[in-house]
Formats: sequence, structure tokens, C-alpha cells
Amino acid sequence: MTLYFASDRRVDGSDICDGTIRLGIWSVTRNDVTEVFSEAPKHLPGITSSEHDNPSTPFVIPNGATKMILAQTDDNQLSQIFGATLIGDEWIRNNALDLNEQNTRNLGPFVTPDGLTLLYHGGNGPTQESDDLYIATRSNTGTQFANPRLFDPPLNDPKGDSDPWLSPDGCTLYFASQRGTLNDQNLLWVATRPKDD
Repeated sequence: MTLYFASDRRVDGSDICDGTIRLGIWSVTRNDVTEVFSEAPKHLPGITSSEHDNPSTPFVIPNGATKMILAQTDDNQLSQIFGATLIGDEWIRNNALDLNEQNTRNLGPFVTPDGLTLLYHGGNGPTQESDDLYIATRSNTGTQFANPRLFDPPLNDPKGDSDPWLSPDGCTLYFASQRGTLNDQNLLWVATRPKDD
């Protein structure tokens, strides 16, 4: 049982990248859900390909647990969604997904258990205030996610929406949104739809 997370903690007592503390992906494991995570977290260097990378929001696809989707932000604040593959005991970052061309910011990826639907938030502004929720699909896990599209209103709002999470039955969507707030604070929202017969 493994927890993956992003952190700007130092690696081996030094900065991760040439004197600048940047985000890296880490993991920690436990043997049972009743246990606490007590082992020291392990840095996953194969996901960070250069000193300009800031990987974040790692999400391991449940089916097989050998594929990961994560976001990565460079020094120009260009955020893209990448894949990563577990090879032996090491996670290796793959190329950026094709859907990144639509926005300059793509973050918060979530993949359904069957590996066929990707949810994420993105936009072209410098901050989350302009972000919307997107969905992209693929026919099988051996192909790329394609044809990203916006969720229709009122799910997306002129205020920033982010970090989608879909229930296993596909009927309940949780996400963060700045709608209805005066100071652009993120609040947790939920949307539901009837279950297919």
C-alpha cells in the first residue's frame, strides 16, 4: 500500500536541483490500512527529467498500478500532464500527453479505475482563477487520451474550478471551486448524475 505525493523537501540533505528547492515526487508504503505510514519517504528521481521540472499531483491508475499520471510545471509556468511507467522498482517519466496543446496550464489529473477516462483542470491564465474542468477519453489503455472537452455549465463556472475526482460508479464528481467566494478561496463542491440503468 503506497502513498505518492509531491514535496519540496530536500533530497539527501541538499536542494533537489542546483540550489533551488523544487517539487519532487515521493512515496511511502505500509503493509495494512490499519497501520500508520512509519517508513521514511522515498524520492522518485526518474520522474524529474531536468532541473527545471516541478512535478506535482501524482495519480496512479488503479488498474495494474504500473502507470501514473502527473502534472509538471516548468520555469515559464507552463503546466503539462505526463505519464510515467513503473519499470522494475523505478518510475520513469514518459512524454507529455497530446492533449496539452489546448492550454498553457493543465493540472490535477484523475483517471478512472478502467484507465479510459481522464479528468483534469486547465486554462490559459497565470493562475487558477481562469481554470475549467476537462474530460478526455480513450478506447483502450494502449492508446493516448484524446479529444479533451470542457464540462458544460453549470459544472464549469467563470470562477476557477480544479482538482476533479469521480466516484467509482461515475455518478458523483467532487471538485474544488472559487465560485461563490469573495476572496477566491477554494471550496469543495459536489455534482451528481443518475446512475445508468
